[in-house]
Amino acid sequence: MTTVMAQAGIESEQVYRSWDDGFGAVLSGEQVDAVRDIPGVGPVEQDTEGRPAPYARMTSGDRIDGSYFVDVTPGTDPTVVAARLGLTPSYVFVAMPGFSADMTEVQLDSARRDPEVTYVEDNSYVYLDD
Repeated sequence: MTTVMAQAGIESEQVYRSWDDGFGAVLSGEQVDAVRDIPGVGPVEQDTEGRPAPYARMTSGDRIDGSYFVDVTPGTDPTVVAARLGLTPSYVFVAMPGFSADMTEVQLDSARRDPEVTYVEDNSYVYLDD
């Protein structure tokens, strides 16, 4: 992400949402064109009010059905967002503001539409090598 930002002349203050393989930012027309011209960059789409936060769905069998990690805007209390969504977090993250929670598909959709949610991803099992 930082390489794309540097190549397109995007300042960190312009970015309002980021996730593993993308970001949302307020860009000039020239910056949009510059991003589109960078080899390997996926689609560049206009963000609209009410557009849901990105959802990173796991394709592997290590995915935990119905369990999600919700990343929130820095400076936001994850427990406030969870309460507003009617969720009980199974874990609250502080260094990287967010929380894990079990959700239905309807709750997942509501979480993605919350203005303080930056992205949602499936929880998964992580294994350590011996």
